[in-house]
Amino acid sequence: MKKLACIYFEGNDSKIALFEKENNKIKMIKAVSIDSSLAFASNQVAATNKKNGSDKQKESISYDYSSDESSKFNQTFLQKLNEFFINEDIGNCSFVPVLCEPAIYFQKVNSEKDLANLNVNAKGKIQNIVDFVTLSDESKLAVYPSGNSNYLQALDALARLNNKRFLKIPTVKSAEISLSSYISRKYEFLNDVTLILYVGKEYSKLHFLKDNKIQHISPTLPVGRNSFNAHNVIVSKILLEMEQGGFSNINNILVCGEDVTDELKKSLREAYPTSRVTSIGIENIEILEMDSFST
Repeated sequence: MKKLACIYFEGNDSKIALFEKENNKIKMIKAVSIDSSLAFASNQVAATNKKNGSDKQKESISYDYSSDESSKFNQTFLQKLNEFFINEDIGNCSFVPVLCEPAIYFQKVNSEKDLANLNVNAKGKIQNIVDFVTLSDESKLAVYPSGNSNYLQALDALARLNNKRFLKIPTVKSAEISLSSYISRKYEFLNDVTLILYVGKEYSKLHFLKDNKIQHISPTLPVGRNSFNAHNVIVSKILLEMEQGGFSNINNILVCGEDVTDELKKSLREAYPTSRVTSIGIENIEILEMDSFST
C-alpha cells in the first residue's frame, strides 16, 4: 500500500509523519519530532564508488560524511531521519515537504497586471510557486520559495542514503495555507473574523480569516511554548497584527500547535473578552504511534 510522508521544519524542531489511506480513512502510522539544531552543521553526505577486489566485481556505493562549507546536514540528523523510515520502502512512499518562513515568502497580487507577470506554463500552472489562493477581498496571494530549500536537500540526502536517485515529491505545501484551508473546510464562520493561533515550540503564527477565507497572515513571531513570558507577548502581538490587517475585532480565536493550555486560553479571553476562544485538533485520523515530545 502506498504511503505519504510529510516533513516539516520549524526553527530547531522538525516533525516527520507517515500516513496511509485505507477504505477512505487516513491513518497516521507514526510521527516523531527531531531536534534540527544540529541539522545544518558543517558535515555533508558524499557518495563514493568503491571496488571490491578485482575490476570485474561490481562497484558498491558507500556514503562518507565530510566537512564542507557548502554542506547542509550532519550525520546525526540524517541518521535520525533515516531511522524513522527503517522497515519502510521509501521508493513506495510519496514525500510532501511542508514549508514555512523563511523557506517561503508571500506576495499579494493586486491587479491583472501583477497576475499577468506570474510565470504560467502551457498547462496553465504557475511555475516556481508553492501555492496560490484567493483572499477574502478577492485579491490573490502567491506563495514563493525563497531559494534553495533545506527541506528538499534533506530529502535528496535521504534518497542517497537509501541508494535512490530521488524520492517522489508530488507537491510542496505551505504550512500557513494548509492550516488555514483545513480550518475553513472544517468550520463555517460566515461574516466572522477568525484568528488561527498556531503556537510552536519557539515560533508562532497568526492567520486571520474573514468569511472563511484567508485575509491576513502575520510574519513569523519569534516566541513559542518554550519562550519566556510567551502568553503576554502573543497577546500583544495579536493586537499589532489586528492593526496591520485592518481588523477592529475578532469573533473567534482557534488555538492549536504545541500550546493549547488553559493558561493560554485564559490570557486570550481576558485580553479579548468578546472573542470565542477554543482549541482545535485534527479529527478523523487514526493515530497508531507518536513520540512523547510533540502534541
